Amino acid sequence: MDPLAIRSRSRAPSAETIPDFRGAPRPGPPPGLSLQNAAQLPNSQVLLAQLLEQQQTQNQLLSQQVQLLQINQLAMNQAAYTNPTDILCQVDPTLKIEMEQWAKEYRAVLQQYCTQDTLHAKYLDLTSKGELHKQFADEVNKVWQWPAMFKAEVRELQACRPVITEGEPENYADIDPDSDPFDLDAAFRIMRKRHAEECQNFIFAYQRQCLKYYKGKADASFQEGLLLDRFQAWTLKHAHILNEFSRKQIESKVKHFAELTFRTELPKIQSRHEKEKDKRKKQREELLQAEAEFRLMDINKLLAMAMLERSALTGRGQASNRQQVVPPNGALAFFLHQYPDLAKKYNLTTQAKARAKASNNAGEEEARCIPRRSFWTDDYTIDFDEFVCFRLLKEELIRYQPLPLIKNEDFVDRAARRWLTQNSDLVCVVDADKNLGDAILPKAWVKDEMSRLLAEAAVPIMLEEFHNMSSHIKFALDSFLHRAHIDGLITTKVLKFLLKDFNSNKAGSFRLRVKLHKTPIVGRPIMNLSRTWIAPAAAYLTEMLNHAQKRLPHVIESSTDLLKLLGDMQVPEGFVLFTFDVRNLYPSIDRGHFMTVIDRQIKRLWNHDSRLGVFLIRLTEFVLDFQFLQHDDQMFQVTQGLPTGLQTSVIFANMYLSELDEFAVHQCKTVSLWARFVDDSFGLAPKTDIDEIHTKLHDWHPSIKWDKSGAGEHVSFLDLDISLESGSLRYETYRKPLNSYLYIPRISCHPEGVFDALVVGET
Repeated sequence: MDPLAIRSRSRAPSAETIPDFRGAPRPGPPPGLSLQNAAQLPNSQVLLAQLLEQQQTQNQLLSQQVQLLQINQLAMNQAAYTNPTDILCQVDPTLKIEMEQWAKEYRAVLQQYCTQDTLHAKYLDLTSKGELHKQFADEVNKVWQWPAMFKAEVRELQACRPVITEGEPENYADIDPDSDPFDLDAAFRIMRKRHAEECQNFIFAYQRQCLKYYKGKADASFQEGLLLDRFQAWTLKHAHILNEFSRKQIESKVKHFAELTFRTELPKIQSRHEKEKDKRKKQREELLQAEAEFRLMDINKLLAMAMLERSALTGRGQASNRQQVVPPNGALAFFLHQYPDLAKKYNLTTQAKARAKASNNAGEEEARCIPRRSFWTDDYTIDFDEFVCFRLLKEELIRYQPLPLIKNEDFVDRAARRWLTQNSDLVCVVDADKNLGDAILPKAWVKDEMSRLLAEAAVPIMLEEFHNMSSHIKFALDSFLHRAHIDGLITTKVLKFLLKDFNSNKAGSFRLRVKLHKTPIVGRPIMNLSRTWIAPAAAYLTEMLNHAQKRLPHVIESSTDLLKLLGDMQVPEGFVLFTFDVRNLYPSIDRGHFMTVIDRQIKRLWNHDSRLGVFLIRLTEFVLDFQFLQHDDQMFQVTQGLPTGLQTSVIFANMYLSELDEFAVHQCKTVSLWARFVDDSFGLAPKTDIDEIHTKLHDWHPSIKWDKSGAGEHVSFLDLDISLESGSLRYETYRKPLNSYLYIPRISCHPEGVFDALVVGET
């Protein structure tokens, strides 16, 4: 036998007996190749076909394993989601828009469904009680104004036709001699009640249909179908970049997003409705409690409340024979509605009646429906005619006769007035700072102090110079404001307001307020610019900057803000309280540094609208440019500091010193609390660092000097007396030692404007 043939046969076993690499019998030949054909192929090709087949099988197994792992990973990721927004971060931005739009529409439908469900429950309750809805009940209680003589003789009609032909008789109903006379008001009320019940049934029926409609719209399967429709439309647009697996993966996320949305939104809206329901219930309970307390109120207190409003009307300087209009929301207005004879006796009217009278004078002669006398709130009705105390009050008010106002001056008062007049060249009356009342001071000292204060902040100028500078500022501001109006920064209404006093040429006034609590006694300059033509611009700046002031972190507006800031704060061991105040703040402010700081602050606070920020900065410069005063027939121009009588000075000072607040907090790392009310500051810091903090504050700007007014475990700040006890803060009302709490009695002979000013000021 040929040895080559023997060697060839030993290396090429038959196709049926070739083992695979794992030792198992080899499977059949590749598809399309029979055993006979495989035997005819060369041995190398057969082996290659077998290896390719095995590789394809392994690739299929690996692909299935990868898909299984991805599905398990997706399921794990979905289980980790707790909020629908988490899924939105992992989908395509275009699909995210579709999903967010669907969620927005679903929330709107869900809100409507919950609202309609609440209304349906309310309407079912009204139906079970046999009551009318408030709106329809109001209509029932309205009456028509008929002449009393006609109502006494009116006859009932069988049919109410608006027009009959001339000569046609009225179709009167038969008169039953045994029955009561026909009551026109009662018949009108019965007809309105019937119509109200029909309208209510109409509303309730269609509301029930509305509830069913939104219930179907809010169904989870229906909403999920809408979301999947959006998803299918999206996949059609992006079919060129999606394969079957990625499409199923995204679809799974979309379904999970819908499921989480259903799970989170419904409880959220239901909780909101429950809170509103509880709030309305609480309001009704409080109203019932207030009614019970009102029934027990002393009749003299009720009388005093009404007469207080009456005295406020008489103090407005109106003519005694002129009918006075009562504000609509006060107690006196309610009494006038309840008892019209009081209005006639005291020549009073409400705003609603005044408007109705004006409309009648203009030609509106249509009769008005007058509601039944009752006091309505949102959810509850009080009929005050049932109150015994009001019937008693009515009798008291009718019998009441005010006493004439008699001056209460006695011999001492007249002698004091005469002495002040005789010595007017030597003494004068000046109001004191810190609500300490009026003080009699030597006139020479007052003049010297006013001259000193003016010399510190202002320079004298000629009257002609004042007019020239005032005209120049007016022209520049007028052009600036009109340009801002064209650019859309201010409205036409604001422009008219800012220019409304441009025809005035008045300068500001100057007066002094004495600081009796200081040693030695000094004066506080008051520069009043409220009657100048620049005052509207200052008022506009006050309105605009006031919103920004509320965002300053260390500024407080009252002691109430400080108490909220302190809360239940625990003070670390070794820390003490301290209070600092700026020495003579307003006259000490450097104008150049002030504008630099204000420029930065406004640009920072108005970074969302830089054009408006630049406008406010330029308007601030205009306001500070017009600082002119007139005192003793001499004109002065304020060149230093901020005028204390300017409307915006407090806000200017707060925004200016807010940068110092940040400086203090960053430079003094040990300060744990820093709060400031204009020029007074309050803080907490280690006792050993107080002097160092006080020194560092002077590094901010040389013109701002600080005085250490208090430091330790007990300080006084604003109207609070704050103390530190065992790491906790205690506070009580602080009363200045010099404050005698002397108030002018109401029976004094002071002008009425003085009492109005006291009420407004104290409020």
